[in-house]
Amino acid sequence: MFDIPFFQDDILNNIINFNKFYFTSRLWWGWMIVVFVFLGGAFILLRNTLRNPQYYQSFYQDSSFFFQNSRSEKIAFAVLLTAFIITGIRMFSLENSLFENFDLMAINTTQIMKYGLQSAFNYYRISPLAFWYLNFLYAITQNFILIKTFVLCDLALMIYLLYRLFDFIPVTKRLCFLALFLLTPTMLETSNIIFIERSLFIYLALSLICAKKYCSRGKLKWAVGYLFFANFAIYTKETSILFYFGILSFSIFYNIWNGVIILKSFIHPFKTIKSMPLEFLTGLSLFFYAALYFLLISLTENYKSDNSASVLELILYYKFELCVCLIAGIFFLKNSDIFKNDKNPLFSMQSYYVGGIFVLICIVFFLKLSPISPHLNGRTYYLVIPLLFSLGYMAYKIRNHYILILIALLISGYSVRQDITSYQQEQGKYYREVAEFFAENLDKNASETIFLEEKPFSKKPTQNVWMIEVWSSAFKYYFKDYNINFKFYTDYIKLLGNEHSSYSHLQGALYFNVYAWIYPNPGDWLVINRLIPEQKLEHFADYRKEKPQFQNKLFEVYKVK
Repeated sequence: MFDIPFFQDDILNNIINFNKFYFTSRLWWGWMIVVFVFLGGAFILLRNTLRNPQYYQSFYQDSSFFFQNSRSEKIAFAVLLTAFIITGIRMFSLENSLFENFDLMAINTTQIMKYGLQSAFNYYRISPLAFWYLNFLYAITQNFILIKTFVLCDLALMIYLLYRLFDFIPVTKRLCFLALFLLTPTMLETSNIIFIERSLFIYLALSLICAKKYCSRGKLKWAVGYLFFANFAIYTKETSILFYFGILSFSIFYNIWNGVIILKSFIHPFKTIKSMPLEFLTGLSLFFYAALYFLLISLTENYKSDNSASVLELILYYKFELCVCLIAGIFFLKNSDIFKNDKNPLFSMQSYYVGGIFVLICIVFFLKLSPISPHLNGRTYYLVIPLLFSLGYMAYKIRNHYILILIALLISGYSVRQDITSYQQEQGKYYREVAEFFAENLDKNASETIFLEEKPFSKKPTQNVWMIEVWSSAFKYYFKDYNINFKFYTDYIKLLGNEHSSYSHLQGALYFNVYAWIYPNPGDWLVINRLIPEQKLEHFADYRKEKPQFQNKLFEVYKVK
């Protein structure tokens, strides 16, 4: 049942249809054309200023090349390679099917596999360039071994680009810091195929590498590359706009501190723009996104209604990332030359750190983002940008090797413990085992009903019903020829209006019928999550007197008589 072929039957036709759906499903491309027309016009107007690299003549130079026959460099490379291999082993040792996690089981995944990706460009999310490659990937293959192979290659590209971006850090420290970053729980848990952070780092790194080359060489093609990839990152994930705003704010404050921007600058704004053309184009890119953003949605209100938490809860939730950023902040504040160096302030290591901290402040103290969905439970990837640049800042600034090693040991010790714990909590194989049991016991020629009693993840009814929804979606993908109904016992009966009502809010989107019901009927299959406390399963006591027909570490399955 789960033996998906390596390649799709009609790959070329799939690629055409999937991408046709992607570009026509929403009108996002119209806005992107407007953005690039205005940015292109501004770039042309400033081209003569941009050709003069006088203001952008300094940047970090390469500290060394890899390799220089250094034993420490070879050991550091072996450490990074080990971290990469560990990530790959973790990735492939998890369940290699839709049952790996809730996000893959969700309706969006199976719809993408059938019709192609629909870009996220609407009233609750503005990221039309996120996961665009899925249209090509799912058009070619829907085999999860091949998909994860692609993800691993994506990760390797990300590591290489970050290695190039931080080439002003000595090679040994650079390789070790990237290995440490890979194994942090924040990053390691994004090695699952559902997360966009790997691609986001690719676009961020490409934009900053182009900026660095422009700042050192003054060629327009590198400025174009910076703007292109920066906007690609902005429209890939919302957190990137916070990062670019942070580095831009640092540059502006730097220039105010050093007298480049004074009160007279506001009297002659065009002269000021010409003195900082790349900053202006960066700000213009952010302005277009913000303008669209406020036209479509108030992001703060949206997230507060669904994912908000108290500051104390967020501090406890993001404690690891906050501690790392705080340690880096101590060395940042001790740095006496923050505003006294001749490096380009827009793209200095200090500005990277400030940009990352701005992301952290907005998410924890302003937006108060706390992932509450089952597939995000315990994952802290919202702060992966601050984590990367905080680790990078420490690798760059801390000269005392003993202090650096001590910090690395503390971080790696916590990471190893957390990584092992989170790996042990993965449950995908138990969901697959239930599906395999049903594959052998369901009758294709009859209408079958599965009554699910899932462990609730949230106080919100729609979050817990969503868990039933993902079962429906994944079962439809693997049980195409079956007639299956799902039932669930919940405290949402009052919400639904009567004791066995169809959950009409989701009914149109679900693949199989889903009903809210108080008790299973004779002939139904009863699936109970064993993590539910026994006192909350009293209403199922009569059905659990006999030995379950199937059970594993997570579920019990009964045939109701």
